[in-house]
Amino acid sequence: MKNTKILKLVLAAGKSNRYGSQNKLLQLLNGKKIIEHTVQNLLKIFHHKEILVVTGYQAKEIELSLKKYEIKTSYNKLYYKGMGTSISHVIKKSELNLDAVMIIPADMPLITSFDYEKVIKAFLKTDFDKIICPKYKNKKGNPLVLPKPYFKILKSLKEDEGARKILPKKDFLFVKTGPGTIFDIDKIEDLKKAELMIKEK
Repeated sequence: MKNTKILKLVLAAGKSNRYGSQNKLLQLLNGKKIIEHTVQNLLKIFHHKEILVVTGYQAKEIELSLKKYEIKTSYNKLYYKGMGTSISHVIKKSELNLDAVMIIPADMPLITSFDYEKVIKAFLKTDFDKIICPKYKNKKGNPLVLPKPYFKILKSLKEDEGARKILPKKDFLFVKTGPGTIFDIDKIEDLKKAELMIKEK
């Protein structure tokens, strides 16, 4: 395996507007908070020092939930403007020490450690010139892995725009993964669906 530094960047700064008055990341899913599921799946295969969680809305509550995992957090003071600001916030601070970044929405607790590993292995087989994207039943999912040549684009992100729409389509390499890579929790109904999906495993 190539000796490389890939930051696992967990986006946990949003206000969960579509979920309602509560922060969805702090809601319980089978006895654990949603963000804990996401982090625990990452910790099954990655060292805690490889993971960084971007906070914003209810930052202290998120940090308390993660304290026992010894994971670093970074506060994005512009979180209220949207996801793009969280990505650019971290890349501006960390780019010199990185070969690539894996961008993980915190509201996707059903991405398995197997899928994370599959995506990383696909990236390591490239010449660090491809964007790795999961795919399940022809639907594009998360997380994306982006090598350093794309950091300039990531640094320019503003407001609620993600990177996917402005990245060159020809540079994408797709990897077949499980259903968790296309399932995020936006509404209360999604939380109930996630509980059923876990029981069916």
